Amino acid sequence: FGNLAPLNNASTGTSDVFVVKINDSGTPVWSLRGGGAGNEEGASIDASTQEISLMPILYGASATYGSTTLTRTTAANTRAIALVEISSSGSVTGASIVADGDVWGGAIAVDSSGVKYLSGTFTGSSNLRGTTRTAVGNSDAFLMKITSSGSLQWLRSAGNAEATYYSLVRIARGGGAIWNLDNAGSSTITIGTETKQLNDLDSLVIHVAADGSLP
Repeated sequence: FGNLAPLNNASTGTSDVFVVKINDSGTPVWSLRGGGAGNEEGASIDASTQEISLMPILYGASATYGSTTLTRTTAANTRAIALVEISSSGSVTGASIVADGDVWGGAIAVDSSGVKYLSGTFTGSSNLRGTTRTAVGNSDAFLMKITSSGSLQWLRSAGNAEATYYSLVRIARGGGAIWNLDNAGSSTITIGTETKQLNDLDSLVIHVAADGSLP
């Protein structure tokens, strides 16, 4: 990337994730990579604050970001979603696993105070930031709020007899998050106190309040 030193893969034959900061004139400022013996891929990134938040997907048993090695506890042939914090100068300031099991994703949005909203999809029983959730359908979507200090504040999931997928998450004007879900199949779904009849490939847009309240 420009005059920056090349990034080397952690293990031959696998894929790692990387981040490159490019200034307003288009010049690369710094780059970094992370990964392990298994494959990793980038799912989402938010650079709206001074700190960059990256969501990589892990397929292997472990991966290293900066000086932190994340080790999974779930069996092989599944996936995990990590949260990696990167300073504006390109240093990894924190890394943790936020979802482990048969999970994929994801989407992330960070508000001005550093609060993070993370969304993804899970099937079967998965560990979502220390909480085990079992999907009610072929797949369910989840949304979690993580404080600026890294603690899980709340966790919400949504699903029906068919398949529900995460799509997007954005910071809502006035607080909370806008959660966009996609659905495959025709079935009803209950979000908070509202039940909706969905047709195949319908999409839901939900305002989730800052305290986790649903409509």
